[in-house]
Amino acid sequence: MTPEQERTFLQMLQLGQYQSEAARKLGFSPTTISMRKARRPEFRAAVEAAEAGLELGLVAQLVKAASSDWRAALMMLERRFPERWAKPEIRAQMAAVNVDTAELARAITAGLALVAAKHAAWDDPDQDAGAGSPAATDRPPEAPIGGVTRS
Repeated sequence: MTPEQERTFLQMLQLGQYQSEAARKLGFSPTTISMRKARRPEFRAAVEAAEAGLELGLVAQLVKAASSDWRAALMMLERRFPERWAKPEIRAQMAAVNVDTAELARAITAGLALVAAKHAAWDDPDQDAGAGSPAATDRPPEAPIGGVTRS
């Protein structure tokens, strides 16, 4: 990639072109771009700066449009602050997705403890099991081994 091709590539990114498409239009594969970014940190930084500049410009344009168009303002509020401005069904989906992982871990641990407690009798030796004891009545039937049932 020549310095001129690199400048053209970065300009294409600033105008909104995807990296893969810009590479193809210049005759390069997307892999070539990935490898160049990996080998040359200054190129990677230039690509990131070009895309950040595009994003900033688009946000500025949207903010300007939102100052005179309530629909643009509402759309910006819905996307920027969805917890307050998104449609109710979107907020409900967000609430379902936002699970407290610590709470989930506690629930799983409690569930596993219940399962372990219920089946603890299965692990006890069967020597003293009487007719009415949990070890004798709650134990699952043993599967035949080699066609012969153990007793």
